[in-house]
Amino acid sequence: MICILGVLTFSGCKKFDEYLDKAETGGLTEQEVFGDYVQTEKYLANVYSHLPNEWMPANSFTYAAASDEAKCPVVYFNGPQVFTRGLISPNHNPLDVWASLYAAIRKVNRFIEKIDAVPAKNTTQIAGKNRMKGEAYFLRAFFYAELHKRYGRVPVIDRVLQVTDDLNIPRNSEEELVRFIVDDCNEAAANLLPVNTSANIGRATKGAALMLKSRVLLYSASLLHNPGSDVQKWQRA
Repeated sequence: MICILGVLTFSGCKKFDEYLDKAETGGLTEQEVFGDYVQTEKYLANVYSHLPNEWMPANSFTYAAASDEAKCPVVYFNGPQVFTRGLISPNHNPLDVWASLYAAIRKVNRFIEKIDAVPAKNTTQIAGKNRMKGEAYFLRAFFYAELHKRYGRVPVIDRVLQVTDDLNIPRNSEEELVRFIVDDCNEAAANLLPVNTSANIGRATKGAALMLKSRVLLYSASLLHNPGSDVQKWQRA
């Protein structure tokens, strides 16, 4: 009887190990994503989901409800009372986007590293790769502009970091950060069209990249970032 139980236990453990020894499911490998044009386009489309929601900045209230312009009749977690009652703190800030935007920047950096090697089967896809590259540079510039708007100087990261890298990265200077954003806007504008086709409505355009460049230069020239009133910053804006 003991021998039979031992055999059954050993057999059961072996089958259990085989059951657990499965390949990852529920997603595609990096090679599968960037080895296919359509999957690469879907990857980039997902990056757009990281754009901050200016209407519902904390996904729970509008800026209007946090001011005297409007009143929210409901009191709930992370509602406007968090702001109106002075409850925002370093440990509780529903408007904080540092982690989410750097996660988005990491996705964009991976895309920029891979896009040139993505296979294109026809002229439409060749043109699409240029457009997507422009969108990626626009999105990275936009994410950094949002970080700059909220936190001032931030670390500029233009590659995919690994856990083995030194992650104690210092903040870049104001000039370095603005120059990086402007360079990304210029790269985006060089690859984007003034008007997208109907199939690409909602994606970034050349005008969007130039608008973002103008806004960043304007903020950089303001007294907040330009206390010495450097006239050249205003001229660039």
